Amino acid sequence: MLSDEGLELIADYGMADFGESLFTVNDDAPHYDGDIPQATDETKAIRLSTTTSVNDSGLLDYLLPYFEDEYGYEVEVYSAGTGKAIANAESGNADAILVHSKSQEEEFVTAGFAYTLPGFDSERLSFMHNYFVLCGPADDPAGVADAATALDAFAQIADGKYPFVSRGDASGTHTKEISLWPEDLGITTEADSVADYTDWYTYSNAGMGACLAMANETNAYILSDKATFLTFEANGGIVE
Repeated sequence: MLSDEGLELIADYGMADFGESLFTVNDDAPHYDGDIPQATDETKAIRLSTTTSVNDSGLLDYLLPYFEDEYGYEVEVYSAGTGKAIANAESGNADAILVHSKSQEEEFVTAGFAYTLPGFDSERLSFMHNYFVLCGPADDPAGVADAATALDAFAQIADGKYPFVSRGDASGTHTKEISLWPEDLGITTEADSVADYTDWYTYSNAGMGACLAMANETNAYILSDKATFLTFEANGGIVE
């Protein structure tokens, strides 16, 4: 992914279908300009632990065939929320992780689970980004489209007790979501923190694509990464 070809493919992903890239390559993205060895019988399998947001966006389905066809590797993808994806690597079940929760990534590095790849300056490499979007019913009963800030939008959802679907899986998206609720609600990543809000707050413990489908079916609001939302919408979803 960090070769010039890989970064160009990432920057191009989504242009044909949406007229814009679903992921943005960082201006200061590190890149690898060395030789990539061909796979051998001993090195053929690569285990990648990643988020459902990355996987559900279709990015890996787009990228991996280029890599596998060119170099002969077979990439085994494990997809879960960031917390579970990192835990999978901590258990020794991944060769690389591709996730999006900086604080959890830094804990992974500090705990000694990562190492610095030859030619790079650090264990954690930030090379692309995506955006979060607040999605919901077309009639927008909470009026979030007119909210001045994301914090105001979440406060309006909470005040009106409008249905909301949470990832509830300690993913990067879940971590971001809980930071947007009014502090006096006391919402954290723990399920018991929303025990008093079950009449409007759904703690799903599911991936991004599944949660978007759930929100679509229940006419609920949801925080999503933009790439997965646009992919979901293109595949027939009507959450806006």
